[in-house]
Amino acid sequence: MHHPWVLSKTCMDIDGVLCRDPTPVENDDGSGYQRFLQRADRRYLPSAPVRWLVTSRLEKYRSATEDWLEANGVEYGELMMMDYPDMAARRAANAYAPFKAEIYKSTDAILFVESSVKLAAEIARLSGKSVFCAETRRMIDPALLPRVRRKTDQLCHGTLARMGKALHALTAARPHG
Repeated sequence: MHHPWVLSKTCMDIDGVLCRDPTPVENDDGSGYQRFLQRADRRYLPSAPVRWLVTSRLEKYRSATEDWLEANGVEYGELMMMDYPDMAARRAANAYAPFKAEIYKSTDAILFVESSVKLAAEIARLSGKSVFCAETRRMIDPALLPRVRRKTDQLCHGTLARMGKALHALTAARPHG
């Protein structure tokens, strides 16, 4: 968050990174969300300009978002926002990761900072580039995702196999009748 050259080549999420995520009550696409946009608590603020802020916030909240960024001293090159008429349409599209990954791929960015581990993994998979997850404070390398997935599948399969054997042994040892 403090290396000028890295930040000049970074895409960064807003909610969950620069500020906290809205609560379900605040995330109402109405007056609660407007209040959140004005008063969101800061989290990790960069000390140099970020090249691309890439957010799932709706375009209709651009002015309030820019006001918060300015009030909190966040400098940036471009602010990329989703263009849906409302939250219901955005949720129905469920295109958060593809939206962010496409921007990441289309730039010369070397890093994406994402708040959600689920979205970070999907952005890494779709873009083929590394993503830093603010939630886990870990880098997600897209080259490792298939290996991690295989290892997880092997662990789950092994656990299920052991559980099946143990259950079989228990039922075989019980007297019938």
